[in-house]
Amino acid sequence: MSDYLDNLVDSLEVQDEMAFTQLHLAMQEALNPQISPSDYYLYYPYREDGGYLKRLVTMCQDSLTNLPSYNIVQEEAIKLARLYSSLQTYKHLTLNERELKMSNWINSHLKNYPEITEWEFAAATGSTLGIFCLYAIAFDPKMVIEKAQSIREAYFPWICGLHILLDYFIDLREDKETNQLNFVSYYESIEMIGERLHIFVENSLKKAGQLGYPKFHRAVVQGLLAMYLSDEKSMDSQIRSVTQQLLTGSGWGVKLLYWICCQLRKRKSL
Repeated sequence: MSDYLDNLVDSLEVQDEMAFTQLHLAMQEALNPQISPSDYYLYYPYREDGGYLKRLVTMCQDSLTNLPSYNIVQEEAIKLARLYSSLQTYKHLTLNERELKMSNWINSHLKNYPEITEWEFAAATGSTLGIFCLYAIAFDPKMVIEKAQSIREAYFPWICGLHILLDYFIDLREDKETNQLNFVSYYESIEMIGERLHIFVENSLKKAGQLGYPKFHRAVVQGLLAMYLSDEKSMDSQIRSVTQQLLTGSGWGVKLLYWICCQLRKRKSL
């Protein structure tokens, strides 16, 4: 659903805030089985999808009814979906209004996240990993609200932020050449990129180690590093030094997964 919505707001000549906001209600309503789907295309000029988006929503809603503890995690999951929806709405507006709208939205939340910058906050909102993890833990019939909150706090902003910052990191040159929005480009220097990514790695691993099943959550962090840094774009001359620093300083688990990802890429399996 997130990929499909991204295509809708990115691929066609539409830059309408109301249309994007309405479309992304689908992300939030998919996480709320108590409500009926809205008219997601109400303000969007193209609406003949054969019922595809509505079916995605209802399939998600139906799957939630089988989770014994979804009522425990629902509020946290919808919080993340709202943030994701807001980012996708604002980042696809016209260039002359996008940055101001995003900045105003981010700063209304940033007081709760004093350790990160506004564009790091925006990056964190762009990951759905936190939602997926909350879905997974809702299979536990003994889940309690404190555990759900600790998952959300570990994943947002740290693990989610690392996810999207790495994605933008390897696309830095390409996005500059094509004049695309890139949150990593807001750092003042390559040295600062390395410093901030290192902080996100450290905090992600620390937070992961404090959760239940810490090996699983650490593997998520290590896997993100291995997957993105094994991409050939990470060896671009502009950012190669940061890639090497991250690989050197992130431990043997990352190096092992990095080697595996490199082998998979050679076979074109990744």
